[in-house]
Amino acid sequence: MTAGNANEWGDDSPKNRFTDPDTGEAYFLIIDKETGKTKIYNEEFGADKYIGEFDPETNKINYNNNWWGGARKEEKAFFNNESRKKMIKDQAINVITRESIKEDGKSSVEATNIARKTMGEAVVPESTGGTSVDPITSSDTGTKSGALVYPETLRYESQDTIKLTALEYRASGFDRGKINSAGERASTKTAKRLGSVVLPIPAGIKSSNSVNWDAGSMTAVQSVLANAIVTSGEQASVGAGVNDLMSSVQAAAGSSNVKRALISALATQGSGADAGAILSRTTGSIMNPNMELLFKGPNLRDFDFGFQFAPRNRKEAERVLQIIRFFKQKMSPQRSAERLFLKTPNTFEIQYQHNGGVHKGLNEFKECALMNCAVEYTPNGDYSTFDDGVMTGYMMQLTFKELDPVYNDNYGKGLPASLGL
Repeated sequence: MTAGNANEWGDDSPKNRFTDPDTGEAYFLIIDKETGKTKIYNEEFGADKYIGEFDPETNKINYNNNWWGGARKEEKAFFNNESRKKMIKDQAINVITRESIKEDGKSSVEATNIARKTMGEAVVPESTGGTSVDPITSSDTGTKSGALVYPETLRYESQDTIKLTALEYRASGFDRGKINSAGERASTKTAKRLGSVVLPIPAGIKSSNSVNWDAGSMTAVQSVLANAIVTSGEQASVGAGVNDLMSSVQAAAGSSNVKRALISALATQGSGADAGAILSRTTGSIMNPNMELLFKGPNLRDFDFGFQFAPRNRKEAERVLQIIRFFKQKMSPQRSAERLFLKTPNTFEIQYQHNGGVHKGLNEFKECALMNCAVEYTPNGDYSTFDDGVMTGYMMQLTFKELDPVYNDNYGKGLPASLGL
């Protein structure tokens, strides 16, 4: 086993490893507590191989170029881009944070700020409640970060989990002085956190990105008139466009079909009938609609999760009731003191987690609203309770919808080794 000395963080335990998805090679880090310089190792059978050292100050890697046992070409290729260097920093921050909590007894915020400062990153203000990934150390009742955890044997550092954090809703508002005055929603990192639930990742998870396209049509007459209006907002130009239309009509006036089309168009003005219906009824033809598929706008994504609870003792039963109540209460609107207004319900930050960090193999989420919380009290088909009346099984279905659409620029540039949104 490779591990750091008293002045270093990290070791080669499974929770500290990360993998090259193309080659399957597993790597781990050893971080200097004073300088933040990070040794990169390839986890290999027998003896782990030293790849090189990452300097967070210069953002460069000094590779091991020894002829025997040095960094291979494919290993250098894996780390030789900015997204992978950021991945090293993020992984180092996760390692330092976990060890500072477990070994030194630091709080979540203290441990996070120690890690970020060591790696040359800005510290997190106390008011944010820590990082977007709160390190959790499971105990018999829950976590140091105050999250509700089920089952009680769930171990954050060795099991993949889903974390759902309630946030105080913040309106996007308006940006004055801009052409598009619709405000940009602030990051969830600055939102006030109101409690979290950590559960095993359920089966059947999926994401679906969609946009709305629809057929659009425009006849020749409509296109000329539209072009005249679009090219200029001046009345003279509109008149010029109409003159162009008349010139085009006169040039085609020798065609009997054009004459019929014009007569049909005029007939609609007096009768209110559909021009296409009149033309079709009288000639057996219609004007070419020039149909085209046109973009109409983005759709908001929604997500469904189903959680099966089967408490094994009184403590777990109490925890299940707390979790169900948590979601029901946070999704409910709040009445003002005089009951004249209703405040927007709390929103949620959702995160798949792997070994205490963001799960790079699953999708990320934008801030979400909880649209529906449905609880089935007899999921096994029969009514069964413990002595104190708590049901022996519960099935909770949650439906979330993101507050904002997903845009191209949300993914950033390049193709980092993660799915993103």
